[in-house]
Amino acid sequence: MKKKMLAILLVLSVAAVSAGCSSAEGEAAGDKTAGQEEADPSADAAETDGAEKTDDTAETEEASAVKDQIVAFIPGRPDSAFYDFANEGVQSYADEWGMEVRYINDYPDTPEGQADAVRQALTQGVDAICISVADAGAVSEALQEAADIGVVVCTWESDAYPQDRSLMVAPGAPESIGRLIAEMGANALGKRGTDPGAEPVRYCWHYSAAADKDQNFWQYEGERYIAETYPNWENIAPDNYYSGQDPQQAVSAGSALLEEHPDVDLILCNDPTALLGQLQAADDAGLTGEEITITGLASPSSVREYYDKGLLYQWGLWDSQTLASIGCYAAAYLAAGNSVAVNDEVAVPGIGTYTVEANERIETGAGTGEENSGVLLFEEFLRFDDYNIDDFDF
Repeated sequence: MKKKMLAILLVLSVAAVSAGCSSAEGEAAGDKTAGQEEADPSADAAETDGAEKTDDTAETEEASAVKDQIVAFIPGRPDSAFYDFANEGVQSYADEWGMEVRYINDYPDTPEGQADAVRQALTQGVDAICISVADAGAVSEALQEAADIGVVVCTWESDAYPQDRSLMVAPGAPESIGRLIAEMGANALGKRGTDPGAEPVRYCWHYSAAADKDQNFWQYEGERYIAETYPNWENIAPDNYYSGQDPQQAVSAGSALLEEHPDVDLILCNDPTALLGQLQAADDAGLTGEEITITGLASPSSVREYYDKGLLYQWGLWDSQTLASIGCYAAAYLAAGNSVAVNDEVAVPGIGTYTVEANERIETGAGTGEENSGVLLFEEFLRFDDYNIDDFDF
């Protein structure tokens, strides 16, 4: 209680002073394979890679390790069905673990608004914060304020600067996600009758921003994979198209892309807002899936309209409920006084056991502290297509 009261007083004083794809070489690691022509439509929605289930006794012990901890769960964007769905899973696990998770999603939909959400959490006297970061630079100061008063910060899905948090729960290594996006593009090209391994393919990327370091790493690794696997592909817009996670801007950028490159074959969108906007732009232009291939990362329900219209064949994402729950557990685990180092394991009750890896695993050159610093890799992906689209409701 003393720590929480101190947190409140310090934050308030600060606020008074200064008022975030069918491959010749196989599937991406941990990827759900339904959706390929040879896939078994009855396969499970996702496969587990490297997460070993714990026994009942161990799960009880690990759950008690976070009992009564209070974690603020801050989404990457407020009022988002994707993050609301993630929160439903988090709350369910939190009840099982005996901890409290406060979902803070009532902030302005800007990077600065997310920084305010962090400070809002601190005034509530939470023990830890689990956040999907919209803009690492915009929330850096607020996250440092949290650390200064002893509040643990963990990230999930989209990272802060490594020095601004303890553990990051990443959906996968950048090379896995980059490969996933590229292979979904290859699968979709094949669906419309183009041989992705032999015929010329003109492609480009459309995503949120050059400031989004996670998406930049995914794009970079996707480019490396394409160069090695599909030398017949040509990136016709190497400077990329960006739309700032703004729905209207995503449509505008998507329309500009189509106008400037009317002969584009494939558009890769490693951001849900960009994918939705690009699909809308193609629909507005009267294009169909027989004329252009668009793929990327998004929840099934958010783009279902375009799938039904035949504009979208295969796209993917990760299990946001499980990923976010691991992040919240990790934050509570450290806040409860536990410590970890690289190569240690974190057993998450009811989910699995994950090894702490160095920050360089997801960001080249990033340093890792001796204690309570590093990355947990989820490495489980979902692909959505004709085989399984009706199996998901998020």
